Amino acid sequence: MNSYNNEAINDAAEEAAAAVAQGLNTLLDRENEKPNGKGPVKTKVSTKVELDKEKSLKEGTKYFYGFSTNLLKLDLTPTEFKIIIHILETLKWGNVVAMTQKSIATKTNISPSVVNRNWKSLIEKNVLIADEDGSIYLNTNFFFIGLYAHMDAQRRKDFEKASGYNDNITHMHNSPGTQLP
Repeated sequence: MNSYNNEAINDAAEEAAAAVAQGLNTLLDRENEKPNGKGPVKTKVSTKVELDKEKSLKEGTKYFYGFSTNLLKLDLTPTEFKIIIHILETLKWGNVVAMTQKSIATKTNISPSVVNRNWKSLIEKNVLIADEDGSIYLNTNFFFIGLYAHMDAQRRKDFEKASGYNDNITHMHNSPGTQLP
């Protein structure tokens, strides 16, 4: 929506609020004229205008952002891609991978040894990033969920750990990110 429309909506809301306030004041003036022993009542009218925006996605639809600049440089196997898609299906803001290789193997019907081999490959390709505490993150310079500007402090910290870049991986965010070797 352009600024003209926002301005027009705000002006209309202010005019409506003023009309409501004037009407209430008239009623209250009449009420205040009655001898009931109470002091005058004043009005305060606030308005909140929310537009019912048309949404392009159905409610509850999961989606993610992906960066073709970096993805095109990867030589992903079909199994690696399937693992990534499964991770994206359960991923939360901040890109913390909160699942085990065993659970991935079970849910994707891929043998645990094949998941392990591909997991290591995804770490070598910096698609998955392990921090000093052993937490695993899906690199936000390939895929991510949630917008950095809308994240709380902890999720921003996780997002920055997950935003690994180097000479081969372009840093795609305004967040500080993490320089990889």
